[in-house]
Amino acid sequence: MKAVLIWKNCDLFEKEQDGFWIQCPSSELDEKILPHLSGMHRTQFFDGGEERYLSTEWATINPGLLVEPDSYYFIVSRDGKEIQPTDPFFPYSSQWYGGCPLEEIDIMNIDSINDLAACPRRTVIKKRIVLISCVSQKLSRRAKARDLYVSTLFKFNLKYAEKLKPDNIFVLSAKHGLLSLEKEIEPYEQTLNKMSVSEIKQWASRVLEQIKRVCSINETEFVFLAGDKYRKYLLPHVKNSQVPLEGLRIGEQLQKLKGLVS
Repeated sequence: MKAVLIWKNCDLFEKEQDGFWIQCPSSELDEKILPHLSGMHRTQFFDGGEERYLSTEWATINPGLLVEPDSYYFIVSRDGKEIQPTDPFFPYSSQWYGGCPLEEIDIMNIDSINDLAACPRRTVIKKRIVLISCVSQKLSRRAKARDLYVSTLFKFNLKYAEKLKPDNIFVLSAKHGLLSLEKEIEPYEQTLNKMSVSEIKQWASRVLEQIKRVCSINETEFVFLAGDKYRKYLLPHVKNSQVPLEGLRIGEQLQKLKGLVS
């Protein structure tokens, strides 16, 4: 058997806890799953017909996904006490509307559902994105975002961001939201520092929608080189993040950045 995906704090169980999407080859079903499948879920499995849950047809039609042929898939609680059968397309179902709670992990071979207690919660990170907040010091003419912001802090943030070799670097712009470094824009005067809480929340919602267009939030690590107001209402929606300059004043940030890029 294999633990393929994790549903952190899964609400399908009597007690909220992590759930794992388990792949069980048909040859192991009788020994490793059926003795533990009970109650309504056992009835569901047999009344629905084992063929319904067998993955072969769906895996053949949809190659390249996480579903293997001749297997059954179950959501199993971390403590191994609750097991629910699922269709093989469960993580790909339209019921999630693009927001499936299941996340990829390093696939783990397990001999028993009791082994799930030791499975790490660490999810697979497929991307890294650095987010740098905009600054008030700008050129007086139209320019690419990477050139428009001219403060010493922004320049060092950008230099450090590039040293990390992420998949992408964006500016968190008070006017434009998520801004590509190569995007040409006019100078502007907007700043979150002059916005109300409700305005900042609206801005953050806009940024989150923009982020969803460029990556899968659950599979991306975000490095925030941004002030508190620029990250406060984004962080609760981000599962993997770093804030390397958190708690430092401007001078302390510059000092740390100089050491990081030297």
